[in-house]
Amino acid sequence: LVVVCLVFCCAMLLAHSRSFTITCVSVMQIIGSLGVAYFLFRVIMNFRFFSFLNMNMAFVAFAIGVDDIFVFMDAYKQSYDFLPADTPYANRIGWVVSRSFSAMLITTMTTCFAFMANMVSSITVIRLFGIWAAVVVAVDFALMMTILPAILIIVETTSMKDKCTLGGWNKSITAMGDESATRRKPLLERVLEVYVAPCVVHKHAKYGFA
Repeated sequence: LVVVCLVFCCAMLLAHSRSFTITCVSVMQIIGSLGVAYFLFRVIMNFRFFSFLNMNMAFVAFAIGVDDIFVFMDAYKQSYDFLPADTPYANRIGWVVSRSFSAMLITTMTTCFAFMANMVSSITVIRLFGIWAAVVVAVDFALMMTILPAILIIVETTSMKDKCTLGGWNKSITAMGDESATRRKPLLERVLEVYVAPCVVHKHAKYGFA
């Protein structure tokens, strides 16, 4: 099941980011967060008991990690709509981080506190699972906010040599200095925009949701 989850997450990341490098680094970052969290849990916190229940956190880590990456990458794509095309990479990434940081921090904190609520349990396995899960979520967030911006700058800088950023999200400005950019939306975004959004905003949709 872990392999199936890994393949599915890789496929979704590749379809959304359109970058093999970002996909590989993101997956390795999520896997690495489990190793760092285990070091903190076993060595720093000195918890010697590690139950089989804690292994289930691998699925949760992939789900939360991929969700945070989607939020960050969406903010990056939005930067081309709100910032000039010739904005320096450092300023663009800074804008992306400031835009996505609060949303991801809130979701990370709520998830950590939800898992830490298991600490009130009298069952040792459940109590330790809550601590382990909270550590994994926090470590995954910290690594994602440090590694993903760096690798994004590397991919962006490299792709600009071919006059295209991240597989066609945003065509670079032309030699005449045209700042208008054409951004081809991902398949999932087009499906939601064309088929799902009209149904949600339709005047009769309120009766279906009532």
